[in-house]
Amino acid sequence: MNVSGMLGRQVVVKTRAGKQYLSAPPTINENRPLTPNKAAWREKFKAFAAYGKYIGTIPEMKAAYQVVAKPGQTAYNVAFKDARYPPEVTAVSIQGYSGTPGDKIFVQAKDDFKVTGVKVTIYSASGEVIEQGDAVEDGILWMYIVTNPNNTVKGSNILVAANDLPGNEGVREIVL
Repeated sequence: MNVSGMLGRQVVVKTRAGKQYLSAPPTINENRPLTPNKAAWREKFKAFAAYGKYIGTIPEMKAAYQVVAKPGQTAYNVAFKDARYPPEVTAVSIQGYSGTPGDKIFVQAKDDFKVTGVKVTIYSASGEVIEQGDAVEDGILWMYIVTNPNNTVKGSNILVAANDLPGNEGVREIVL
């Protein structure tokens, strides 16, 4: 018989090297201090849970999250996961960027629920901001149209930040 786990808070069934045996339950000091990492994750977890509960109070948002829920999931589960994981900038196409106004930068970003915005910032080789602005979604990609000239494209940086509903941010930087 393959059984494992605690039975009645009195005995633990364990399996090692294919053999089962019984042991006493572990003792846990409930007053032990949390490590800084565990304390930080506890606070993050509270924030994720608060976001999931908040979404439940807004009927249209709850319905939107419920639409993407898998069988057995609730809108709360999907919202919690959305708060937990930031969006990801998966690709940045700079092939059309030559530092000329009117050039286009294309961005592909994904999220487990929805990417709500993409911001593009272009830095000169010396680190000064040349320009920044919001990209526009065309259904599949996000497109940013350059407005300021960049005379020294080589060594410049393009920073792309994608945001989602809970306010998470995913960032990708391209060095030219």
